[in-house]
Amino acid sequence: MPSDGRVPPRTCTTELPPPADWLVKLRNYCSAWLRGGCSAEDLAFGGSNRLIDALFVWGSPDEIAARLTEHRQAGADHVAVQVVTDAPGTFARQAWRALAPEPVPA
Repeated sequence: MPSDGRVPPRTCTTELPPPADWLVKLRNYCSAWLRGGCSAEDLAFGGSNRLIDALFVWGSPDEIAARLTEHRQAGADHVAVQVVTDAPGTFARQAWRALAPEPVPA
C-alpha cells in the first residue's frame, strides 16, 4: 500500500479480478514488459503491485493528471486514457467528468 494511505486498485474489491488480469494473458504484452525490466513475478497472479502502478494511473483527478504529465515528459507522444471502475459494464460518466477539467499539457 502506498505510504500516503491510498488503497491501490487491485485491493479495492475482492469480487473482481485484478485490473491487469486479462493483460498478463497476452503474450505480446508480457514479452514487451519482460524486455522492459519486469520479472516473471510481476506478471503472475494478475500482475504485481509494481506492474499495476506502472500500467494504471489512479487516485484523485489531480494525481491522475500529474501522472499523465509524467508519461508525456518521459517521451510518450500519446497517452490513452480508459476509466476503470469497480462496476464493470457500466459507463463511467461521473469519473470521466471528474477528469475532464484537468489539463494535461501537450
